[in-house]
Amino acid sequence: MFVGCGLRVAGRDFRRSRRPTSNRQPPTANLRRGSALILSLVIAAVLALMATAFLITTQVEGQAAANTLRGGQAEAACRAGLAAAIYRVEISAGLYAADPGHLPDWHSHFFNAAGPDLCPPSWVDHYGTSFTNGAMVAREFELTPGDKLKSQKGFRAKYYVAVADLDGKLHCNPASIANLLDGAGTQSMLAAMGLSAGAVAVIAGDHHPRRAPGELRLPLVPVVPAAEWNDAEKFLTVYPRVTAPDPLAAGSISLANSRVNVNTARIEVLAAILSQVPNLAAGHAAALATHLTGRRPFGGRGELEDALYAVGPAGALTLPITADRLSETEFNNVLNSLNGTEPSIYATDGDVPTRKTGNSGLYRVQFSGGAYAGQASGTTDATGPGDCWGAEVKFTSRFFHVYVLGRTVSQEGSGRVLAERRLHAVYDAGAHKTLWLRWNFGAKANMTD
Repeated sequence: MFVGCGLRVAGRDFRRSRRPTSNRQPPTANLRRGSALILSLVIAAVLALMATAFLITTQVEGQAAANTLRGGQAEAACRAGLAAAIYRVEISAGLYAADPGHLPDWHSHFFNAAGPDLCPPSWVDHYGTSFTNGAMVAREFELTPGDKLKSQKGFRAKYYVAVADLDGKLHCNPASIANLLDGAGTQSMLAAMGLSAGAVAVIAGDHHPRRAPGELRLPLVPVVPAAEWNDAEKFLTVYPRVTAPDPLAAGSISLANSRVNVNTARIEVLAAILSQVPNLAAGHAAALATHLTGRRPFGGRGELEDALYAVGPAGALTLPITADRLSETEFNNVLNSLNGTEPSIYATDGDVPTRKTGNSGLYRVQFSGGAYAGQASGTTDATGPGDCWGAEVKFTSRFFHVYVLGRTVSQEGSGRVLAERRLHAVYDAGAHKTLWLRWNFGAKANMTD
């Protein structure tokens, strides 16, 4: 049976296959269309990645710019703090030179409990506990609203300032502490400060020049524990970047004897100085240091000498700790040790009863039966004017270490810290210039240059 053009036999259909129509595409055309799709997807992915990278770069650069701005503000706050500290130091130097009684007022200007503890104990503890605000934390200052540093929306700038008086420490210029005294004297002086035997041995044998505060710790680093580095920095320093003789000083810096501000020195430093005075009885160096720290500030040599006379053979007071008085020899030796460059009523050509000053530079005050008996034939180990053992004393300061923290904080209530910078500097109030400056981005650092 015939159906259409095909042949059907026994249920099977043998129709002819239809020829391809003219609109059907060859296989190669389908392959070309697939590759174009893949290429389009790759291009789209690359463009998406480029767009994402561009957005990320824009955000990162924006954040970097903001960080640079905040860091610049914090750095400027640091410089403002340094300028403020120098201003106060200059003012206080003049007031203090006229009246050392201003020292506690100056001290309280820079230190209170409002700020963070900026100052490593290694260089601020030399104040001891003689002053009201002895905690030695930095004082906070906020820049005034009209300041350019606060003109950027969303930012506030603050700085914290701490100042240490380097003249309250024992100075080891121009090269090393080994130049200060003979070997035995140097070691006994260091031991009197309470330094360990290991630290004493290292420092006393150090013959390398040290030109920046903190460099005296360098020989200690590989030898003794870190706590003993700090102990050394409490008591010892060098004049930074100053060589002797110093043409800017009223007199040259002594190569043989360090000059220490008796008004700001730690009690251990005073005890170390006094430990070198010949023929002091056991315990008298520490007892006399305690007595002097309780009587300061001293307006000058006359007030210091009167404080010594008060615990001398004819004095009305006794020494703390030992509960006795200085002997005639001890009294004269101490006076001869603490430099004789200023007029004194106790000098051999002065007169204690009438308070007439003399300029001989030699002290031979005589006592008899617990009373004053003259001042030309008393016993002393001094052989001439200006004899000194250990160190000389002075009453005003010239070198100051300034530590500043500058912060940029957010305007929000929490005052979140956005950036901070830290600055060390040493200021010479005599030459009116900054001798040494270093930026520090760590939490705390010593003063090693």
